Amino acid sequence: MAKLNHRRFDAAKQFQQLSGWLTNSPLFQDELTQDLPTLRARSRDASINDPYARRYFKALSLSVVGAEGFRLKVLGRDPNGELDKVGNDRVAASFNRWSKHCTVDGLSLRKAVSLLLETVARDGEVLIQHLQGRDFGDFGYQFKIIDCDLLDEAYNRNIKGGNTQGNRIKI
Repeated sequence: MAKLNHRRFDAAKQFQQLSGWLTNSPLFQDELTQDLPTLRARSRDASINDPYARRYFKALSLSVVGAEGFRLKVLGRDPNGELDKVGNDRVAASFNRWSKHCTVDGLSLRKAVSLLLETVARDGEVLIQHLQGRDFGDFGYQFKIIDCDLLDEAYNRNIKGGNTQGNRIKI
Protein backbone atom coordinates (compact mmCIF):
# COMPACT_ATOMS: atom_id res chain seq x y z
CA MET A 1 0.00 0.00 0.00
CA ALA A 2 1.31 3.46 -0.90
CA LYS A 3 2.38 5.78 1.89
CA LEU A 4 0.24 8.92 2.22
CA ASN A 5 2.12 12.21 2.20
CA HIS A 6 0.81 14.86 4.54
CA ARG A 7 1.40 18.44 3.48
CA ARG A 8 1.84 21.18 6.05
CA PHE A 9 2.53 24.86 6.03
CA ASP A 10 6.16 25.56 6.85
CA ALA A 11 5.11 28.48 9.01
CA ALA A 12 3.09 26.11 11.21
CA LYS A 13 6.02 23.81 12.01
CA GLN A 14 7.54 24.01 15.46
CA PHE A 15 11.19 25.02 15.84
CA GLN A 16 13.25 26.07 18.83
CA GLN A 17 13.66 29.54 17.31
CA LEU A 18 9.87 29.94 17.07
CA SER A 19 9.02 28.71 20.56
CA GLY A 20 8.26 32.23 21.82
CA TRP A 21 6.05 33.16 18.89
CA LEU A 22 2.37 33.42 19.79
CA THR A 23 0.32 30.59 18.24
CA ASN A 24 -3.08 31.17 19.85
CA SER A 25 -4.40 34.28 18.20
CA PRO A 26 -7.02 36.42 19.93
CA LEU A 27 -10.23 37.08 18.03
CA PHE A 28 -9.60 39.32 15.04
CA GLN A 29 -12.53 41.56 15.95
CA ASP A 30 -11.08 42.20 19.40
CA GLU A 31 -7.67 43.07 17.96
CA LEU A 32 -9.23 45.33 15.36
CA THR A 33 -11.39 47.14 17.89
CA GLN A 34 -8.34 47.93 19.99
CA ASP A 35 -5.79 48.70 17.26
CA LEU A 36 -7.73 50.18 14.33
CA PRO A 37 -7.17 53.87 15.13
CA THR A 38 -3.42 53.34 15.54
CA LEU A 39 -3.13 51.21 12.40
CA ARG A 40 -5.10 53.74 10.35
CA ALA A 41 -3.00 56.67 11.66
CA ARG A 42 0.27 54.89 10.87
CA SER A 43 -0.93 53.91 7.42
CA ARG A 44 -1.94 57.49 6.68
CA ASP A 45 1.39 58.78 7.96
CA ALA A 46 3.23 56.33 5.70
CA SER A 47 1.12 57.39 2.71
CA ILE A 48 2.34 60.96 3.24
CA ASN A 49 5.89 60.53 4.50
CA ASP A 50 7.17 57.25 3.05
CA PRO A 51 8.29 57.49 -0.60
CA TYR A 52 7.62 53.77 -1.19
CA ALA A 53 4.05 54.06 0.10
CA ARG A 54 3.44 57.21 -1.97
CA ARG A 55 4.69 55.42 -5.08
CA TYR A 56 2.46 52.42 -4.28
CA PHE A 57 -0.68 54.57 -4.20
CA LYS A 58 0.26 56.30 -7.43
CA ALA A 59 0.96 52.95 -9.13
CA LEU A 60 -2.31 51.53 -7.80
CA SER A 61 -4.32 54.33 -9.38
CA LEU A 62 -2.45 54.18 -12.68
CA SER A 63 -2.83 50.39 -12.85
CA VAL A 64 -6.56 50.31 -12.12
CA VAL A 65 -7.91 53.64 -13.36
CA GLY A 66 -5.22 54.63 -15.84
CA ALA A 67 -4.20 58.11 -16.88
CA GLU A 68 -7.33 58.63 -18.98
CA GLY A 69 -9.91 57.05 -16.69
CA PHE A 70 -12.76 54.80 -17.77
CA ARG A 71 -14.34 54.59 -21.17
CA LEU A 72 -17.83 53.23 -21.65
CA LYS A 73 -18.44 51.01 -24.66
CA VAL A 74 -22.18 50.72 -25.30
CA LEU A 75 -23.30 47.81 -27.47
CA GLY A 76 -27.09 48.19 -27.45
CA ARG A 77 -28.95 46.69 -30.39
CA ASP A 78 -32.12 47.68 -32.18
CA PRO A 79 -35.03 45.23 -32.72
CA ASN A 80 -33.36 43.98 -35.93
CA GLY A 81 -30.24 42.94 -34.01
CA GLU A 82 -28.09 45.70 -35.49
CA LEU A 83 -26.01 47.97 -33.26
CA ASP A 84 -28.07 51.02 -32.33
CA LYS A 85 -25.46 53.66 -33.19
CA VAL A 86 -27.65 56.66 -32.36
CA GLY A 87 -28.81 55.23 -29.02
CA ASN A 88 -25.35 53.98 -28.11
CA ASP A 89 -23.80 57.36 -28.87
CA ARG A 90 -26.42 59.11 -26.72
CA VAL A 91 -25.80 56.78 -23.76
CA ALA A 92 -22.02 57.17 -24.09
CA ALA A 93 -22.32 60.96 -24.31
CA SER A 94 -24.56 61.04 -21.22
CA PHE A 95 -22.15 58.83 -19.29
CA ASN A 96 -19.24 61.07 -20.26
CA ARG A 97 -21.19 64.14 -19.12
CA TRP A 98 -22.16 62.50 -15.81
CA SER A 99 -18.64 61.23 -15.14
CA LYS A 100 -17.20 64.74 -15.25
CA HIS A 101 -18.98 65.65 -11.96
CA CYS A 102 -20.27 62.38 -10.46
CA THR A 103 -19.76 63.24 -6.78
CA VAL A 104 -21.61 65.87 -4.76
CA ASP A 105 -18.36 67.78 -4.33
CA GLY A 106 -17.69 67.83 -8.08
CA LEU A 107 -15.03 65.13 -8.54
CA SER A 108 -14.75 63.39 -11.88
CA LEU A 109 -15.24 59.63 -11.98
CA ARG A 110 -11.50 59.13 -12.58
CA LYS A 111 -10.54 61.22 -9.55
CA ALA A 112 -13.28 59.68 -7.39
CA VAL A 113 -12.26 56.10 -8.18
CA SER A 114 -8.59 56.96 -7.58
CA LEU A 115 -9.56 58.41 -4.19
CA LEU A 116 -11.67 55.34 -3.37
CA LEU A 117 -8.81 52.99 -4.25
CA GLU A 118 -6.33 54.92 -2.16
CA THR A 119 -8.73 55.13 0.76
CA VAL A 120 -9.43 51.39 0.79
CA ALA A 121 -5.73 50.52 0.42
CA ARG A 122 -4.68 52.99 3.12
CA ASP A 123 -7.56 52.90 5.63
CA GLY A 124 -8.95 49.45 4.93
CA GLU A 125 -12.47 50.76 4.32
CA VAL A 126 -14.49 53.44 2.61
CA LEU A 127 -18.01 54.75 2.97
CA ILE A 128 -20.06 55.75 -0.07
CA GLN A 129 -23.45 57.41 0.13
CA HIS A 130 -25.63 57.03 -2.97
CA LEU A 131 -27.80 60.11 -3.58
CA GLN A 132 -30.75 60.30 -5.94
CA GLY A 133 -33.14 63.06 -6.86
CA ARG A 134 -33.36 66.42 -8.58
CA ASP A 135 -30.79 67.98 -6.27
CA PHE A 136 -28.07 65.58 -7.42
CA GLY A 137 -26.86 66.68 -10.82
CA ASP A 138 -28.36 66.65 -14.29
CA PHE A 139 -28.92 62.91 -14.14
CA GLY A 140 -30.45 62.76 -10.64
CA TYR A 141 -27.65 60.61 -9.25
CA GLN A 142 -24.38 61.40 -7.52
CA PHE A 143 -22.42 59.80 -4.74
CA LYS A 144 -20.57 61.10 -1.74
CA ILE A 145 -17.33 59.72 -0.32
CA ILE A 146 -17.43 59.85 3.49
CA ASP A 147 -14.33 59.68 5.68
CA CYS A 148 -14.41 56.52 7.80
CA ASP A 149 -13.01 58.52 10.74
CA LEU A 150 -16.56 59.76 11.23
CA LEU A 151 -17.53 56.28 12.44
CA ASP A 152 -17.21 55.57 16.15
CA GLU A 153 -15.22 52.32 16.34
CA ALA A 154 -16.24 51.86 19.98
CA TYR A 155 -19.99 52.00 19.23
CA ASN A 156 -21.00 48.35 19.43
CA ARG A 157 -24.41 47.19 20.59
CA ASN A 158 -27.37 44.94 19.94
CA ILE A 159 -30.46 46.49 18.39
CA LYS A 160 -33.84 45.23 19.57
CA GLY A 161 -37.37 45.97 18.54
CA GLY A 162 -39.17 46.79 15.33
CA ASN A 163 -37.89 45.24 12.13
CA THR A 164 -34.30 45.23 13.40
CA GLN A 165 -34.73 42.51 16.02
CA GLY A 166 -31.50 40.55 16.44
CA ASN A 167 -29.29 42.94 14.44
CA ARG A 168 -26.01 44.23 15.81
CA ILE A 169 -23.73 47.19 15.31
CA LYS A 170 -20.23 45.83 15.62
CA ILE A 171 -16.88 46.85 14.25
